[in-house]
Amino acid sequence: MTDSIEDFKNSDEYKEYEKMMNEKEKYLKKGPNVIHLQYLGSLFEESDFIEYENKLNDVGLELSRFDKSGVMYNCLDKFELVTYISIAPPIILELIKGTGSNATWDVLKYLLFSAWRKVRNKSHTRATTQISEKKEILFGLKVSIDSQTAFNMSLKGDLDESIILNSLDKVLDFLREQKPNEEFKHPDCVYFDSISSKWIKVDVLSEIKKMMENGELNRK
Repeated sequence: MTDSIEDFKNSDEYKEYEKMMNEKEKYLKKGPNVIHLQYLGSLFEESDFIEYENKLNDVGLELSRFDKSGVMYNCLDKFELVTYISIAPPIILELIKGTGSNATWDVLKYLLFSAWRKVRNKSHTRATTQISEKKEILFGLKVSIDSQTAFNMSLKGDLDESIILNSLDKVLDFLREQKPNEEFKHPDCVYFDSISSKWIKVDVLSEIKKMMENGELNRK
């Protein structure tokens, strides 16, 4: 088994993959003032990144980005965002407490709305060992209020622009209402209900248990 792994790592195929990953990772950044964009290939142009970087720099923030096309992932389609913007915890906590500037939140809302418009109603091909199928590209916001409490806030492509803008205006109010988990928990999935005009939280672990009981996790 060890020899097989070593043979694969020495193969031309693996070297090409490693080269691709090194190229993708050069745009990654870490730090308390970083906003991260995870995306697929041609959804964004270089001019978009330059615009986003300039807007973030104006409020003292930095852009990190990663193109996940061609990278293998294990995920539950129903609950995972394919593309997303994530905000470093120190930034979101300042905004929740009201100590962050309005200009910062305005820039972040602009980025979220702009990215949503580019991803809206787009699809990608998801390949497994058994099938290849087209899936909607799920986009949204990833935030953590502490090391044990996180949310995947979905911005659905079938909603009107006015509803998306309204949902973004209510993100911070939703986060202020959340209580930290007493122990680590898989990020809750959150969607905006256009009827009640509220963010609705879904307990992912409970939903996964239901799927397991119904045998849905084994369906392809």
